[in-house]
Amino acid sequence: MKLLFEIILVIFCLFGIIRLIKSKFTLKKPSFVVWIILVVFVILTIITLKFDQIILNLFNKLSYKIFKTFSRLGDGLILYSIVVFISWIFYIFKSEEIELKILRALPAGIFAGISSQILKHIFLRARPYITKDPYNFFNFPMFFKSFNGNSDFISMPSGHTAVSFAVFTLLFFSFKRKFSLYHLIIIIPAILIGVSRIVLNQHWPSDVMASAGLGLFFGILFKDKS
Repeated sequence: MKLLFEIILVIFCLFGIIRLIKSKFTLKKPSFVVWIILVVFVILTIITLKFDQIILNLFNKLSYKIFKTFSRLGDGLILYSIVVFISWIFYIFKSEEIELKILRALPAGIFAGISSQILKHIFLRARPYITKDPYNFFNFPMFFKSFNGNSDFISMPSGHTAVSFAVFTLLFFSFKRKFSLYHLIIIIPAILIGVSRIVLNQHWPSDVMASAGLGLFFGILFKDKS
């Protein structure tokens, strides 16, 4: 049943990707500001690393059940399906410009997800439920095991967080340019998904911080030029 559901979601997402490809969208060159944002998040990640265990202990006291729901929302297929569904609403109401802007969240999320997987297998960091040592990186003997379903040593970065920040950053820029309550509301789910990964003891706070920066990078990179 779960496999059937995932197949349906994949087909659903493919419609969105095909629609975006047909629009002949272009990718803009990263601006200086984008690189600055990336550097800032690298620095914030290093700072957060110093306080990983303290922050982790605080977050572990939050409600497990509530944040488990938010964590599931961060699954790539579910997020991509939400994106396609929202874009269809604007397609139905003849708002093609906004529809195509929203669909850019698909490649942004996919690239953020792929990048996070590559980085996971470079850093090979132990998850917090494996060790209390936040500096447990580069466990090279676990490299090949990580491809066989063992995810204990691929903590940094968080794929859920990277994808969600990429997707919601695109949604953030898809509507009104002037900052409004909408912009505040649209970014909250990404933050909650990131927090959920810490609460569920799946990631260190610095994992989530790095992933937020990665997601923002791809979200801004795939943003419409207008």
